[in-house]
Amino acid sequence: MVEPITTESVRHDDSRWRYALVCSGALFAIATEALIGFLLPLLALQQQLPPTQLGVLVAVGSVGPILFALPGGAFCDHFGDRRMMMVSAVGVALSTLAYTLFDDFYLLCLVAVVGGFFRAMSWVATQSYAMRFISAARRQRFMGHFSFVAGIGMLITPLAAGWLSEHIDLASGFKFMACWGGSLFLVAWLLPNLHRPVNESRKLIEVMIASYVDALPLLARPIIVVIMSFTLLRLAAAAINSSFYPVHLNDIGTSITAMGQLFALIHVGTSIGTLIAAPLGRRFSTATVLGLSVGLSLLSIAMVPFYNTLTAIAFWTLLHGLGQGISLPQILAAIGRHTDNSERGLVLGMRSMFNRTGYLFVPVLLGVIVQRAGLQVAFMVVAGALLLLVLASTIALARIGKD
Repeated sequence: MVEPITTESVRHDDSRWRYALVCSGALFAIATEALIGFLLPLLALQQQLPPTQLGVLVAVGSVGPILFALPGGAFCDHFGDRRMMMVSAVGVALSTLAYTLFDDFYLLCLVAVVGGFFRAMSWVATQSYAMRFISAARRQRFMGHFSFVAGIGMLITPLAAGWLSEHIDLASGFKFMACWGGSLFLVAWLLPNLHRPVNESRKLIEVMIASYVDALPLLARPIIVVIMSFTLLRLAAAAINSSFYPVHLNDIGTSITAMGQLFALIHVGTSIGTLIAAPLGRRFSTATVLGLSVGLSLLSIAMVPFYNTLTAIAFWTLLHGLGQGISLPQILAAIGRHTDNSERGLVLGMRSMFNRTGYLFVPVLLGVIVQRAGLQVAFMVVAGALLLLVLASTIALARIGKD
């Protein structure tokens, strides 16, 4: 007997479809960051840039996100997440293709600045839509699924880009990245508008100025400051593997396809981490989970230059991804708990700004130390300093939690 189609069943199917569609945005939005962290160092090596210039090229991609992260979040609040997802998807596609058109260092830096902004904007807008879409009661479980899908995107894309780059050319890897990031436009087009009042009569410059003014009271909340410190430290660890990790792999003769597999392994660990983050969050305090996971991510990536066998490197790489995966849902859930719906886009923009601050300084610092003392010293010095900051942030968050 065929079950009758009811209004309730249609709504349930529609809800599941929207749930899956929102999660699919994470598949396309964040994977471009994994791809640029894989492809850009290879481009620098192909053009025989010295370590300092490699570090600068990776770092300048953070300038746009740092300057416009807060206005980007405010644009989501003001113009709508769906519209900003579409605009950023087009920007990601065009800026990624531009990497294949230039070989001048300064022009590449300009492309990196523009591309960095649009990649960050696509992820901020996608997260903001997701948080507005889901109810507070379902948020922690949903963000685990959302982060898991993001991890899947970062898992499969380095494999494809690595194969294309080795068997065709490096430009084909960038073209693949442009298609992947641009696919967010289709996702956003299929998503429904989240109806809420906006004041579209305000000019862009007014929205930008207001975003910085509105951010100041948020930074007066100790819990927000500590959450932002963790997001900075988490991405500082990722900045190590997105800059000089491929350099070590290249130095020991690793093929580009194998490099793609190792980058994919990071996201195997990330995907596992996102699935166990919620159970860990229920069993232990947020401070404990964040402190241990971010610390694990830093320590494991710092060990990579001390090994020349792929098996050992794969082990540390997997642990690095595991730490990254556990920490992301905890940070997003903490933001959801401690912010209002109306300010969520602004807070996510602030998170993006703190993320990119780690990406701005870590590659440059690594490049300077690598040029003078080598990869092993550079990784240990930078990771050691960041671990001390993780310890301080963990103690601060634990004390705030008690209060």
